Amino acid sequence: MDEFVREEVMDGLDQVYCSKCKARRRCTKSMAIERFPKYLVIHLKRFSETRWSKLTNVIEFPTGERELNLQQYASEDHQGPVNYSLYGISNHMGSTAGGHYIAVCKHPISKEWNEFNDNFVSETSERSLVTSSAYVLFYERA
Repeated sequence: MDEFVREEVMDGLDQVYCSKCKARRRCTKSMAIERFPKYLVIHLKRFSETRWSKLTNVIEFPTGERELNLQQYASEDHQGPVNYSLYGISNHMGSTAGGHYIAVCKHPISKEWNEFNDNFVSETSERSLVTSSAYVLFYERA
């Protein structure tokens, strides 16, 4: 997200045409989010561009009571908080050549976490959610 909203200087061949000046001008471009979706899906990059290998570093992400706060990415006109609660994770076990997906989901009423591995369902704890296998994160606007 930081890369998406980072200010960028538009210079040289990237200069923008100014209709007021009638010329191409050096300027600064910035982005902000005007409207946030009810559901947010975050795909974690797990594959290396330079090698045929899977990245296995642990990426910390908000779980449970700790919400994902995106307020800093909101436009100045945006009103109210921008918080998201994690409700599901798709984990990829294996390598780039093959593997297996396991889903971990939070029950909407009991708030208990369950792991779905083919036809096996088991309870899991919030402490075990952040792993090097996390591949896709599913958030709902709080």
